[in-house]
This record gives sequence, C-alpha cells and structure tokens, in this order.
Amino acid sequence: MPVSKIEKNLTRIQKNKYQNFVIYFYIYSFLGWIVDVLICLISDGVLENRGFLFEPICPMYGFAALILLVTLSSKKKNTIIDFIKAIIICTVFEYMTSLVLEVIFHIRWWDYSKEYFNLKGRVCFAASIFWGMLSVLFIREIHPFIKRKVKKSFSKIKKEKRICLTKIVLIITFLDFILSIFKYVIIC
Repeated sequence: MPVSKIEKNLTRIQKNKYQNFVIYFYIYSFLGWIVDVLICLISDGVLENRGFLFEPICPMYGFAALILLVTLSSKKKNTIIDFIKAIIICTVFEYMTSLVLEVIFHIRWWDYSKEYFNLKGRVCFAASIFWGMLSVLFIREIHPFIKRKVKKSFSKIKKEKRICLTKIVLIITFLDFILSIFKYVIIC
C-alpha cells in the first residue's frame, strides 16, 4: 500500500520539528550558559565556566526552553497566566535539576541559601520571579526572533548537510557528557 502524500508530509514535518528542537536546545543552552556566567561574574566577581559540560552550554537551559515551548504558547496573550505557569515550571525544573545533580555528583552548582524564601538553597523567590519574567519574554519575543533566524539560516543549507551537522553535534555532546561524568566522578 503506497504511503499517502499526507503521511509523507507529516513525517517530513516531524523530522524538521525534531531537528529544530535540537537546534533550539543548543542555542538556548549556549545563551543560558552566557546568562549563568554573567550572573556569576556580576554577583561574585568571578569569571568561570558555569556548565556541567566542557562545551560552553548549560543543558538545563536548553531543556527548560524546550519545556516552555511545549507548555506555553506565544499565541495566547494572557501574560499573567503564562508568567505564573512559567514560575511554577522553572522553579520545579530548577529544584529537580539541583537535586539530581547533587545526588549523582555530590556537588552543588548553585546555592540560594542566603536568599530570602529559599527552599533548601535549591530555589528562591527572587530567582523564580526572574525566571518567570524571562520566560514570558522568551516566549513572546526571544523565541519568535530566534525561530525566524533559524528558519532563514537553515533554508540556505541543504537538508542532507543539516541532518549530518545535527548528528555530528549530538555525537560531540554525547562524548562531552561521558567525559564530564568521568570528570565529576573522579573529583567526588
């Protein structure tokens, strides 16, 4: 039985969506790494790699961005509801990420213990408000801008090259992840 044109188009759209999500993950992981480095530089006066990996990315930001893209809609204009949802999503995600990293590696990548209204130093009220505001800005302004730029840039690259580049980047990150695990296991 031949595959219908609709099924082919749906398959193509799903593959493009997967590729776009990989690209968005890396863009937002890199931008998050920059945000983390700048926050540390401003608050502590220290310039350091704030990421878990050797690459200049913080996967936590990439995953958080993807979660926000799936759960919040840029089409809905209820900013207050999206702000509240974003606070909840980001706070839970930040808490769980902190907990998992600490349980696995016995290292704290951040500590809000000195901040008001913190929960075991993993999250705090001020950071949650900041992430909520940044998330609304992300959904309304940042992502639509990035989405246009990615679409424009990728339209200039042949499909086969895009697929190949995506696979190469994923392999490099996988190897980086393995090396980083060994780095932190040896330190612990």
